[in-house]
Amino acid sequence: VNSIGWALVGMTDGKPKSIMKAGVRVFPFDADFERDYKAGRPASLASPRREARLLRRMVERRVRRQTKLFNLLVKAGFMPAGKPQNVIPALDRDLMSKYGDSERSRLAHVLPYELRKRALDEKLDPHEFGRALYHLGQRRGFLSNRKTAAKKGDDEKSIVKGNIGQLQQEMTAAGARTLGEYFAGLDPTQQRIRKRYTGRPMYEDEFEKIWE
Repeated sequence: VNSIGWALVGMTDGKPKSIMKAGVRVFPFDADFERDYKAGRPASLASPRREARLLRRMVERRVRRQTKLFNLLVKAGFMPAGKPQNVIPALDRDLMSKYGDSERSRLAHVLPYELRKRALDEKLDPHEFGRALYHLGQRRGFLSNRKTAAKKGDDEKSIVKGNIGQLQQEMTAAGARTLGEYFAGLDPTQQRIRKRYTGRPMYEDEFEKIWE
């Protein structure tokens, strides 16, 4: 992919007669490639386009998955009918109105987590239950992919797993049975909830407990 062969062909009466000279032109890496010094090999300049395409596909698949989940919840009576971008904010406002003013400032940041926590010990209203399940579908956690890990290296994979392990230790120390219960007990002004590495098994375990 970084070289091209060439040949000069002698013609007689419009027909090829002999190969007069031939060779190959090898292009430098900076023509169609750039050196990936960390990996010790040339990296294609098409890589950024490919990564952007994969990111677009991932976003499209996430939207399709969440839309499918939302429609299933509507069909089961666990969500009001409508478009998710309209229904979810309106549902959150209705749920917030059920709580006192002293709780609203905290629940404004952790409402879905609070519903997931309450679902462990009490029966929720249908729309509360649906909101908890929809939130689980939005936050699915890290699931190891060997092909991706091989491309990005073991360092990144170990960082992700290390953060997940630390989070699991924090949950155990806090006596939290599930990820949702742990996040519901945090003060978002003191500790960050979003943009943390979480593992897929955490969500699977919480779904089973909530479904029970």
